[in-house]
Order: sequence, then C-alpha cells, then structure tokens
Amino acid sequence: NIALNYQLTPDGRYMLQAYRKNEYEVVFEGYIIETGLGFVITVDYNKFKDIFRKRKTPEQRAREKEQRRIQRESTKTEE
Repeated sequence: NIALNYQLTPDGRYMLQAYRKNEYEVVFEGYIIETGLGFVITVDYNKFKDIFRKRKTPEQRAREKEQRRIQRESTKTEE
C-alpha cells in the first residue's frame, strides 16, 4: 500500500493524492489492486455551518474593520 500527496497550494488547503492498495479478498480468493487519484480540500472550522460559508476577501475584512472602528468612535463621542 502506498499513498502520495502533492500540495497544490503553499498552505496545503488543496492537495492531490495518488494511491495504490493491494488487498487479499477471501470471497474472490485473490488479490485486488486498487489504484486511484483523489482531490483533497482541507478546511478549518469551529462550527459545522462554517464549512459552507464563503471566505471573505481582504478588502471585505478591511471594510468591516473600518466600519467597526467608526462605530466605536461614534459611541465614544456620544458618551
């Protein structure tokens, strides 16, 4: 049995996996050789629904950060 992984992105989020498995099957009274290629996506999440959310672009994150800063300043001036 052998498996080879090749990272498509530097962070390892997307990978290709080539594999070959040799297994003895009693039912067939012989070896079955399985060879294949797979595409692997690695996702970090805290909640299951986070898997299906779109990732924010750096511009969106910067806009949200700026909006939070403005909101904090406006609440300070109201006090």
